[in-house]
Amino acid sequence: MNDVQLPEGWKWVKLSEVCLKIDKTGSKLNNPADEFSYIDIDAIDNKTYTIVNPKRYSWQNAPSRAQQIVQAGDIVFSTVRTYLKNIALVPGILNNQIASTGFCVLRGGTQLHSSYLFYYVLTEQFLRPLNEIQRGTSYPAVRNSDVLDQPIPLPPLPIQRRIVERIEELFSELEAGTQELQTALKRLKTYRQAVLHHYLSNPGWERVRLGEISLKIRNGISAKPDREAGLKIFRISAVRPNHVYYDDVRFLEEKEEYSSYILSDGDLLFTRYNGSIDYTGVCAVFRQRSNDPIVHPDKLIRVTLNGQFCNPDFVCYTANSGESRTFIRSRIRTTAGQSGISGADIKSVSIPLPGLETQTRIVTEIEARLSEADAMEAAIRQSLTQAEALRQSILKRAFDGKLVSEVPDDWAVEEAISDSPTSSQPRVRGGKSEQLSLF
Repeated sequence: MNDVQLPEGWKWVKLSEVCLKIDKTGSKLNNPADEFSYIDIDAIDNKTYTIVNPKRYSWQNAPSRAQQIVQAGDIVFSTVRTYLKNIALVPGILNNQIASTGFCVLRGGTQLHSSYLFYYVLTEQFLRPLNEIQRGTSYPAVRNSDVLDQPIPLPPLPIQRRIVERIEELFSELEAGTQELQTALKRLKTYRQAVLHHYLSNPGWERVRLGEISLKIRNGISAKPDREAGLKIFRISAVRPNHVYYDDVRFLEEKEEYSSYILSDGDLLFTRYNGSIDYTGVCAVFRQRSNDPIVHPDKLIRVTLNGQFCNPDFVCYTANSGESRTFIRSRIRTTAGQSGISGADIKSVSIPLPGLETQTRIVTEIEARLSEADAMEAAIRQSLTQAEALRQSILKRAFDGKLVSEVPDDWAVEEAISDSPTSSQPRVRGGKSEQLSLF
């Protein structure tokens, strides 16, 4: 069933052999006014693998997918886009609540410790085969039967418990280090804001409207990108505060009418619409990096500055901070979940404007300090990536039988379980596996 060589006495079994059937509910049989907690994919935090935001419904308003009764210790496994790892262990507070049929709900039987199962479905060893057999293009997914057909390495229950204990011990140590790294990232964000405030908060500078120092303020192309190659057009997500992601593009058919939308070095790009207020009305400076022309979409506003009076990087930093950013946020309007701002609003933004030489000197000093912060952030994010790789390494060793050793009592306990009148599970016997240190 699997090429991995397991310790003696372990065996490969399909989940369908060791998981229990999940009860379904018929909404018509329930009191329409009764309320319940509903777990759908939006309720899952796929970074911590926890249920963080279950919704509340009465049966009369319940979604049609609200059909699966879950118990504490169940694992909800999203069958849509399995690579996103929308997976969580159901906590006691959600016992006997309702999950979407978009999940395969896994409930271990008498041979299977629920946390052992939970950690196993987080492994690449379990997920990779499912990722490869997803069906569909818009919503690639697997069936419940695909999930239940996957194998799991099965040691005796005492070994499962010790594996879970060891995993949680090691993960706890990792989590402590990860929290320190996350705290460092937050401090860097605060540091960047402090840098901008220090260099840009001079009350003696004249303030001007952005429209007064601009040659052109214009929305982009409304045509829908529809091809694999052609004229590059930025996605709205290509623009974030003070940064352009140059690879975040789609493609249009090349037409002469689009030539006036081709961006020039030093243009400012403001986000006109976004799902988040934090990313609405923010800007970045476009820099020409190649001879390939790039145009901007309708959801980005292009501002071409008068270079005689202003340094585009200076204007960008000021527009994203202090009074200028406060003004932009005050003009943002939200409709149907989309936050937006107009070109007229951007034109009205007040910008502090010292002399051009002063602007250039300040930009040089800001960028020197932000560059140091960027280098530190890159190192922190690399450490976070390594922490995730170490988690996967821990899990691999655990389910290869190399994280804990067996003791003689393991098999005595397993034998007692198998001999009990309530057990219909077959016996599993074997010898000891070699104990190997993780590090």
